Parts: sequence; C-alpha cells; structure tokens
Amino acid sequence: MENTQKLRWATAWVVCEARISAGMTQDQLAGLAGLATIRLRRLEHAGRDTSLDDLMRIAGVVKLDLMEITRRIEEEMRRGPRKPVTPPGRPRKKAKKRS
Repeated sequence: MENTQKLRWATAWVVCEARISAGMTQDQLAGLAGLATIRLRRLEHAGRDTSLDDLMRIAGVVKLDLMEITRRIEEEMRRGPRKPVTPPGRPRKKAKKRS
C-alpha cells in the first residue's frame, strides 16, 4: 500500500512539473489531453491512480516522450517522492453535535 501511495506522489509531481514547464493551466492540459479537469486535478494531488493512457495523452500535450515521463517518475521514486501540495479548497462544514 505504501509503495502505491509513493508512486502516486511521484507521478503527481512529474505531471505537475511538466504542465508548469509547458506553461499550461490544469484546465488547458486537461482539455488538450482529452481528460476531465477534475481527473487531472486528482492526479496532480495524488488522489487517484492514473492509467498509462492518461500518461500518454499528457506526455503528448507537454511534448515529452512517454519514456521521459516514466524516467522522471522513476527518478522521483528513487529520491523519495515528495507529498503533493493540496490546495486549500472549500472549508469543510463541521458536523453538528448531537445532544
């Protein structure tokens, strides 16, 4: 389980850095890659697994070879992947206490 989470973290960082290097927003990359924006956001925040198909689409849009993306993910894994920064988002409502 822990390795799966680390792989998600590494993939999130690599995709996010590639997107930023390409000068794109999440909406732009998602649209050009044919992905729902929420899917890309979850991927960049390690909230979901990604498919090889997703990575191939993203790689094509940011002008990187799929092998380069996977090499970067592997490198991030070796360094000890960083946990993605989660955006603040909407504050959660506090549950009401029952009497």
